[in-house]
Amino acid sequence: MKKIFFDLGAGVKNSEAWCKDLWKDYIIIGVEPDLTRYNELKDIFPGKLLNLAISDKEEEISGIIHDTSGFIVGGYPGYNKFIKIKAVTLDSIYKQYFNPEEISEIAIWADIEGSELRMLRGATEVLKKTNWINVELHTHPQTNDWCNSSDVYKFLEKLGFKTETKEKPYTPNHDSCYDALFIRNI
Repeated sequence: MKKIFFDLGAGVKNSEAWCKDLWKDYIIIGVEPDLTRYNELKDIFPGKLLNLAISDKEEEISGIIHDTSGFIVGGYPGYNKFIKIKAVTLDSIYKQYFNPEEISEIAIWADIEGSELRMLRGATEVLKKTNWINVELHTHPQTNDWCNSSDVYKFLEKLGFKTETKEKPYTPNHDSCYDALFIRNI
C-alpha cells in the first residue's frame, strides 16, 4: 500500500515537502500555480511538482501574483494585474496519478491563500483516505473570494476530523494567519 503527501502551494525551496523525515514513506505531489515559483522548484522538488491551481472545479481561474504569497485567486487589495491559471480538483490529480485501491493513507498541507475550502470541496475522494490536514487560515479574509476559517472548521468537522487548534478570533482590518491541524477522528 502507498501513502501520499500533497503539498499544495509548494511555494519556495525548503518548505514542507523537504521535511524528509516526515515524508520518507510517502509519495510527494506538489502543486504550485505561480509560474515563477514553479520554475524555481521544478528541478529540485523532492517529488512530482505540478504547475496548476487547486479548486473545487476544473476551470481557468482568475487571480493575481502577490510579491510574497504567489498566486492568489480573486485578487488582493492593491493588486490589479490579473492572470488566468488552469485549476483542477485534488480528486482529479489523485485519480490521474494513482489507483485509489493501492492507497492506504493521505496527508495534506495547504498554504493556498484563501482557497482552502474550494480545495476541500474538490477532494471528496481524497478526504476519505486522509488522516491529517494542515491548512493555513486567515482571521480576516482579504477579499470576498477567500474562505472564512470557521467554514473550514465546520466542513472538516462534518467529515469526522477533529482539531485542537483554536480558531483565531475574527478581527476586522487585522489579518492574522495561522496553521490549523485537523486529524481524522478514528
